[in-house]
Amino acid sequence: MLYSHSAFGLHITSNLAIPTLPSIEEAGPTDVAVYLGDLPAWLQDAMPTAKIRILGPGFDALGNPTRILWELNGGSHFYYRYLDGTEFVLDSAGTNVWARWPDTLSVEDTATYLLGPIFGFLLRLRGYVCLHASAVSFQDRVAAFLGPAGEGKSTIAAAFAELGFAVVSDDVTLLVDRFDQFLVTPAYPCVRLWSDSVTGLYGEDANLPLLTPNWDKLYLDVSKNGYRFQGQTLPLAAVYLLERRTDAPSVHEMSANEKIIALVGNSYGNFLLDREMRKSEFDVVTRLTSRVPVRRLTYPSDIGGLRETCDLVIRDLQSLVAQHDPATLHVAAHSQ
Repeated sequence: MLYSHSAFGLHITSNLAIPTLPSIEEAGPTDVAVYLGDLPAWLQDAMPTAKIRILGPGFDALGNPTRILWELNGGSHFYYRYLDGTEFVLDSAGTNVWARWPDTLSVEDTATYLLGPIFGFLLRLRGYVCLHASAVSFQDRVAAFLGPAGEGKSTIAAAFAELGFAVVSDDVTLLVDRFDQFLVTPAYPCVRLWSDSVTGLYGEDANLPLLTPNWDKLYLDVSKNGYRFQGQTLPLAAVYLLERRTDAPSVHEMSANEKIIALVGNSYGNFLLDREMRKSEFDVVTRLTSRVPVRRLTYPSDIGGLRETCDLVIRDLQSLVAQHDPATLHVAAHSQ
């Protein structure tokens, strides 16, 4: 039996249901085939001539890399192995993914890798630039919140979801380059949150499901319970580089160089890129900064200040949108 899913604008089929991805009716040709629970039979024969491409980033206390990426068969495939024993194989076209995990882990654990770093790399192989960002829709446009792990991207997306805004993506935000504008393709209706964020947003009695049985991270399904997921590809209105501080929230302009550094430094999976992919990314990022506002958003670490932060962003987005279409200025923000 094959399961059909949709994410990042791709029709994905899998031999097992992929956790947190909603199932869909079969939707024409398969873009990506996922094989969960086994690796290709030819892998063992290919390993003696494999070339290590990436060690890390990150090492454990004994100096072992947290992950290793090998090139196989002259670059036609890649083998990606995590320190916990989870393994993936991808083809260079980004059309097939195999995955295997140790008995101590689960398919839910594997799905966190699959829908994050693995699909981030797969999208790169398919020629896309992805930002390490969460995104929400605003008046038929998208606002992306950019930053490294732990900076609050998912928490801000969840705060906007509480205000009635539709979530577009969490952690991996896929850009579609149309040269005259940039679009954002929806990911899937899931926002991953740590327990302190859940408590701060929803109170002590919140009961969100665990992302995996072996991890204390939770997830919010924004396709249910009155939340909204934006399923359409929309133009990118603005990018906000997140920076936590102790004072009141504020939005700051950035220089051209600061914008480029911020986007390149926070593109998703940038450590996996080869020279040609890096050059292509730099070209895309440079054009993006000339067409889309990129601003620094400083906001308080205290989760109680999130509403004030959201209100500030809404006002800033209203101003940006009005510059392109004054008739949209008075559209009620909560209706988005």
